[in-house]
Amino acid sequence: MATDAPVTLSRRAGQSAIASNFPYPSIPRARWAPDATWGKHADAEARKSWERALGADRLERREWERHTVLEKHCAFFDRDNDGVIWPLDTFFGFYALGFGIILSFISMVIIHGSLAYFSQDSIIPDPFFRFYINKAYKCKHGSDSMTYDTEGRFMPQKFDDIFAKYSSSSDQDFLTISDTMRMLQGNRIIVDPFGWFAAVFEWGSLWYLMWPEDRKLKREDVRAVYTGELFYRIADQRKARKAGKAHKHD
Repeated sequence: MATDAPVTLSRRAGQSAIASNFPYPSIPRARWAPDATWGKHADAEARKSWERALGADRLERREWERHTVLEKHCAFFDRDNDGVIWPLDTFFGFYALGFGIILSFISMVIIHGSLAYFSQDSIIPDPFFRFYINKAYKCKHGSDSMTYDTEGRFMPQKFDDIFAKYSSSSDQDFLTISDTMRMLQGNRIIVDPFGWFAAVFEWGSLWYLMWPEDRKLKREDVRAVYTGELFYRIADQRKARKAGKAHKHD
């Protein structure tokens, strides 16, 4: 900390790795997203968490196991697991998460309208606005938390920093709406309107998706969205609820 720079006092870097004996928090993880609070076996626990979320029999588990954390984040929306996300894939993905027709359509337009071009190899725009998952790292925007690095790997230290700097919890285990707004403001870099908008869209979507009764966004839920685990969990829960209602009517 620099005592004459108040911002370094109000936004202290995360130190969870020290307390938990988490190894090498500043080294990016390519395939898994361990939380620095999990201790020395966190990398293995992160893999188990992802496998549990997808289930043993799910095709996506075999298809995406060797991909980066960012690619895993995108994989939920790739309905046929071919590495290409069409606009309708995104629409149906958001719809499966409970966003409804209008919000799913808006999300589809925003994501494919702004990111699809940068995920392709050709300089000629794709008229179908397809998003290529293996080039997702090229779509990283500014004014973010830097939890993904420029190659799509997960940065445990940067994830820990989110809660160390902005969580109003003494245990740094959740974010309130106010915490989230302070984080978005703190992450802003100059002359980056797209990055500002993208960050608000992403975190706003997460809040809409979860909307916890106590208005506290849990640390584990935030971590799970980085690997896409949260998407599978929410979609499965919604599917189970619908099946239960249909069974009652029968």
